[in-house]
Amino acid sequence: MGNLIRAQFYRYRRSGLFWLSMLACLIFGYICGEETAYVYHYYGYQHGRFNALLFLPLFIILAVFLSAAIGREYSDGTLRNQVIAGSTRACIFGSQLLCSVLVSLLFSALFVGTFLYRAWEIPLAYLPVREKLSALAILLCVNCTFAVLFTVGSLSIPSRELGLLFNLFLLGCLVISSGATLGRLNQLEMLPDPSPKQVEMTSEEVAAFKEGSFPGSVEGQGGPDGIMTYYKYVMDPLRQTPNPRYLRGAQRKAAEIWVSVVPYGQISQTVAHLNNLLTDEQSASTPVLLPFPAYCLGLSGLVALAGLAVFRKKELR
Repeated sequence: MGNLIRAQFYRYRRSGLFWLSMLACLIFGYICGEETAYVYHYYGYQHGRFNALLFLPLFIILAVFLSAAIGREYSDGTLRNQVIAGSTRACIFGSQLLCSVLVSLLFSALFVGTFLYRAWEIPLAYLPVREKLSALAILLCVNCTFAVLFTVGSLSIPSRELGLLFNLFLLGCLVISSGATLGRLNQLEMLPDPSPKQVEMTSEEVAAFKEGSFPGSVEGQGGPDGIMTYYKYVMDPLRQTPNPRYLRGAQRKAAEIWVSVVPYGQISQTVAHLNNLLTDEQSASTPVLLPFPAYCLGLSGLVALAGLAVFRKKELR
């Protein structure tokens, strides 16, 4: 397997896309750090928060590079020649997987390095060192998991273009589903009752209404003695109604498991945790970040085993 890995990185170094991808990681890392620092400078720490979408370019660059690189292995007949030369399919699959993980770590280092260079003092300086290291470890684990997903997808689809479309579609589905699920989980259980309450107006308010200076809606009702009584409509903050979008019971438990296992859901929860630390909004609902690397490892292992089973039966041309 060592010879396969060395040969793979030799082909990487001769590829212009490899160097272009590293340059893109540097540029987008700096841009995302600049965006974070810019918002902080102009709006303060209450608005200068982290955004999970800032890390999306890193995953897109990784998907594009791995899809193109592995697709070229198919088109050039490299994988077929390796089998003819005596390499087992398990070794070929493992070398591709390991090279993809190493590339993802390299891309992460470039992206995060320029991001931290621009946003280290603002607002990262307010975070404890332990939280910074935990968030960095989760980002690296998530990127490695995406590398495994993209590699298995590209090895299962010989076409470079179809492999790229599949990986980008997979990334989009994971991003959208995790964001939508987190939105449902963050819904309030009870909402203020939108129906206004009718309250009798005071004499001062009636006088203001007759003068045309009273704001809001007013309704007048005549009594049997001919005296007009005026009512105003106000919102009662104590009146609440159940939120139909709030998840309960088994649905809520399933949603919590989903966003904890899905890689991009882990990034979103980590970013929310850092934002809570910046604004000192700790609560009992703060996610526990420690299991996330274990979830990444478990998901990567399952996907790798499934991908190996498919690759062993695949015909190489």
